[in-house]
Amino acid sequence: MTVISLFIPSRVRISKAINIKAAPGEIWTDIDDFTKWKDWNPMIADSAGRTLEIMPDSSAKYGATTLRWIRKEEGERIAQMSTGSKRPVNTAWKAITYSHSDSTTLHWYMDFQLRWYPWEKFSSLMLEGSYGPSMEKGLMNLKQLVEQ
Repeated sequence: MTVISLFIPSRVRISKAINIKAAPGEIWTDIDDFTKWKDWNPMIADSAGRTLEIMPDSSAKYGATTLRWIRKEEGERIAQMSTGSKRPVNTAWKAITYSHSDSTTLHWYMDFQLRWYPWEKFSSLMLEGSYGPSMEKGLMNLKQLVEQ
């Protein structure tokens, strides 16, 4: 099993995209503010009993998960999600605009770094099924929120 798992990549990226009829600045308003994530991000909104707490250092705590901004640039935002002793996961959004278009393509991706452990490598085969539908729903929610 260990030998077979070595053929599974150590980096996994789950990626989704959507076109939103808005300028990037309008989209960043809802992404930049952790308190607004509950309005569009199903990974935050769907968990009953957990509250989002903004910390003094501008990070946020959601249950056992800590959210922290790594980088905010004009066309891209990268946040890190850490839970206990698990490896942190980077989640990022990239806004792509074209001069001939009235919309922005928003690309949302999550990067997972895996150790060599066979159980981590094999469990990575289910990441798309675990996170993909939530990311798609989140992008649709964000599109509706921004376009109204």
